Amino acid sequence: ERKPTSYALEELARQGVRVEVIPGKGLGLVFARDFKAGDLVLDCEPYSSVLHSQLRETHCNECFKSANSLPSKTLLRCSGCKLAMYCSPECQAAAWKKSFHRKECKWLAANKDKISMYGFAASDEIDLACRILWRREAECKERAVASGKQLTFSEVENLCWHKQSLHGMDGETTRRLARIITQRSGITDFPVAELLCRMQCNDFAVWDGLIVSVGAAVYPVGALVNHSCQATTVITYRS
Repeated sequence: ERKPTSYALEELARQGVRVEVIPGKGLGLVFARDFKAGDLVLDCEPYSSVLHSQLRETHCNECFKSANSLPSKTLLRCSGCKLAMYCSPECQAAAWKKSFHRKECKWLAANKDKISMYGFAASDEIDLACRILWRREAECKERAVASGKQLTFSEVENLCWHKQSLHGMDGETTRRLARIITQRSGITDFPVAELLCRMQCNDFAVWDGLIVSVGAAVYPVGALVNHSCQATTVITYRS
């Protein structure tokens, strides 16, 4: 069983939830205080997220808002790649720095014909993995450490994965995607196939208000919540 990091434990404790070993089931989250119906149980941020590639023309590539939800009904187009769209200059600026569009832009402009070649699901996985690796690279350059005070790559690295996923046909598909991601991201000093296995076990589909999937994200703290056939909570998302 993996052990939650100090960051995850502090986040959970701050919100009145704790981790316990549940006999026969392993690690699970339990309430550490009384919650009423409608109370917020756990609020967490994603390490990285990505809009579904087939929605690039109709949704903000940073906050995932639909163009139809905007007063103007129009989005701003990136002048570089001509593919990414944004609901505001603020989202465009945030995407350039926080979501690493500065790393994606030239590749998207030069490889528009390759985006659909991988299939939408694989394309999203490639995009999300690259963003995770670029954020990790930025943390290494800034010498960000796992202090327990901020969300860092150490939380992603702590996610469960199954080693058997790298065997057989599924393993070959994972390794093929890993080679594409290594080439595209320019990062060659990390076991990308293992990252993909962690993502496959722990990623979330991001829903809009109509419970329609608009993107994918990795939430290291949220991934501590196990599936329940008698669920007491529901997932919602903010832009």
